[in-house]
Amino acid sequence: MGELVDVERDGAIARVVMHRNKINAIAEDLMSELGAAFTELGKDQSVRAVVLASAYEKYFSVGADLAAMGSIDRTAPDAAEQIKAFMKRVNKHYDAIEHCPKPVIAAINGHAQGGGCELTLCCDFRIMVEDGRSRIGQTEFREDDLGEVSFVPLVGEHGWSEHDGTTERKARSAGSKKQAARSGNVPELIREAAEDLPDIDAAA
Repeated sequence: MGELVDVERDGAIARVVMHRNKINAIAEDLMSELGAAFTELGKDQSVRAVVLASAYEKYFSVGADLAAMGSIDRTAPDAAEQIKAFMKRVNKHYDAIEHCPKPVIAAINGHAQGGGCELTLCCDFRIMVEDGRSRIGQTEFREDDLGEVSFVPLVGEHGWSEHDGTTERKARSAGSKKQAARSGNVPELIREAAEDLPDIDAAA
């Protein structure tokens, strides 16, 4: 679809795959393509579920691209306004994922830190690899603290998270049941999860 995001179709399941500079650092160019992809897929009645994934084995997204953010001249008289406008634009793209009318699954195959963690929070389900290496979280919190905030439930031992219900319509359709899937590989589990989700458009 774009230079940094591919949209792949497998029947009624759409996969939105990030591939930005080997680590998917969050910057306006990546977020703009993600926002456009989710806006388009949300309108597509042939799509039943969307999977947000990374093309890289070890990284889902490492968080903000500090070099890109550093392009703003903080000594400029309007520096504060530039930063505010930048954040507003980026947040609009996060909102496109969060408010996508289709159920969205985050396929977390590696590190998801900072803004990358926030990407997973925009999704309705999260399935994360347990490889003893990959980490998820915000710098403001220890990983052990995540269970005390609304970031989770995260997936444990290759299982499902509970549905977050970011919109009432999706919550009614997908429910909040938990399914255990403690064996097999993550791609297969994600495919099974997506296929098991109800057809939102048909349920409306």
